[in-house]
Amino acid sequence: MNITMKRLLMAAAAALASLPCLAQQRTATLEECYAAAERNYPMVRQYELIEKSKDYTLSNASKAYLPQVTLSAKASWQSDVTKFSLDKKKLAQSQFGSMINPDELAGMIPTMSKDQYGASIDISQTIWDGGAVKARKDAAESQAEADAKSVDASIYGLRAKVNEMFFGIILMQSNIEQCELMLSNLETNYRKVESYIENGVAGQADLDAIRIQQLKTKQEALNLRNTKSAYLRMLGLLTGMSFEEDSELIKPEPIMAGGSAEILRPELAMYEAQLKALESQNRQITAGLTPKFGLYVSGGYGRPGLNMLSDEFKPYLTAGVRMTWNIGNFYTKKNDLRILETRKAGIETQRQTFLLNTSIDVSGKDSEIKTLREQLEYDDEIIALRKSVLKANEARMAEGTISGSDLVGFMNDELLAEQEKAGHEVRMLLAMYNLKYVTNN
Repeated sequence: MNITMKRLLMAAAAALASLPCLAQQRTATLEECYAAAERNYPMVRQYELIEKSKDYTLSNASKAYLPQVTLSAKASWQSDVTKFSLDKKKLAQSQFGSMINPDELAGMIPTMSKDQYGASIDISQTIWDGGAVKARKDAAESQAEADAKSVDASIYGLRAKVNEMFFGIILMQSNIEQCELMLSNLETNYRKVESYIENGVAGQADLDAIRIQQLKTKQEALNLRNTKSAYLRMLGLLTGMSFEEDSELIKPEPIMAGGSAEILRPELAMYEAQLKALESQNRQITAGLTPKFGLYVSGGYGRPGLNMLSDEFKPYLTAGVRMTWNIGNFYTKKNDLRILETRKAGIETQRQTFLLNTSIDVSGKDSEIKTLREQLEYDDEIIALRKSVLKANEARMAEGTISGSDLVGFMNDELLAEQEKAGHEVRMLLAMYNLKYVTNN
């Protein structure tokens, strides 16, 4: 089975993503950042490499049924050769002794040279291999799928990083907006205190207190902007997108990501693919236990040829049917199967460990969402009360019954309440989308 079209499209998009990005990203959604991060991630190019490796392996396996040709040549010298020993005395005493001259007979018997030469070509054709080629092809397919599933899992892990940066930027922006609102309120009260000084109900110390808070708030806003810029740069590096300071990340809507949902993480598919690959290796072991049958033709030219008693250069040819059976595979079969079973047990242990850790993570995210949702129920009331208290104390400041430092404290309380609400909202969104990531639901 081929690697999915999605993977191939991601690999193709990765090449485009590597090109310089000229246009600045004005807005971006969370899903857009997910997709961009997957396209930009260098590991996405592994899909193409896995596919190529699989194709090469399948091609090589198929070539096992092509005729196998072997060329060889040799030149040798040996200390002794095959020869006939003639006993002249016994021959003279025999009934043929008067008819045969032993010396002439000895000269007629051929002798072989101690230096021998030959060149040959051997052609063999597999007829039946016991399913070894098919097992090898199945193993290549299964291993490619397991490797691709592993890449799937690695790429999916990018979503957790995107979540952290994306929602961090949204939180920084929310806090920046609160600081700007605080500065606006401080400026209004600064003007009021100036008039209070003219009317004699406030002193320079009250004005200085507000001025100090203006500077502190500007410092906080600057730190927030710098942190936001750092997060934007990191998100840009991760996604390959180009963000500016005024780039807007679209705040996603809350989702109902229930912790009871089925876990559909790509890691589980990876473990299943790894087990399938081991099953393919099992079939390879079984195929290695069967005999192989084939045809062969061998032709050559040398001295001696097939006639060992001829000391001349001669061509020769042999052909037939050959059976090969490596019974040595039976010696290692049991241990080979035990190794596979051990690997299967290891993969199953990893799967169970992953499910346990994921379940713990889901439980933690559920609890976090529940806590944040409960805190949000009180935030609006706390903010309303802080505003009411601040308004009342602004009136007291006008009457000269509290100092500028006291007023600044009430203003900080309101700012803190606003920031806490924004933080609760963003953290709850982050927990929801992290829970969605944990379950892939």
